[in-house]
Amino acid sequence: MNNVTRYNFVMHGLKREDFNRFDQLVKEKIAENLLAEGVTQTLIEKYLQNVGEATYTETSDRSILSQMNDMIWIAQDDMDRNMRESNELGIDQVNRFLNDYIMTKLPQLFPRQAMLEALENL
Repeated sequence: MNNVTRYNFVMHGLKREDFNRFDQLVKEKIAENLLAEGVTQTLIEKYLQNVGEATYTETSDRSILSQMNDMIWIAQDDMDRNMRESNELGIDQVNRFLNDYIMTKLPQLFPRQAMLEALENL
């Protein structure tokens, strides 16, 4: 989850070797998700050039942690429903749904909208 825009996505089915290149994998998945949102390749590349190195720390913002936990719960519920209905996780659809979920901490309310606005302001 992006701290500023609350834009988020789920990566499912990772294998041990994926964690050897986790930083690169996250960037690839960000690009895939933004592309699925209709963001141009040029803007995605500009965003990725501005992204620094990944760092892993505990969050000091309880609001972010709470929203991350909510998104995990919602994603699990949506994937379970997809499996029951179509025997597929539908992870792409889940990720679109997560970013249309209202986040009251955002002036724009929706993570997708916040992220698109942030990208336009790069």
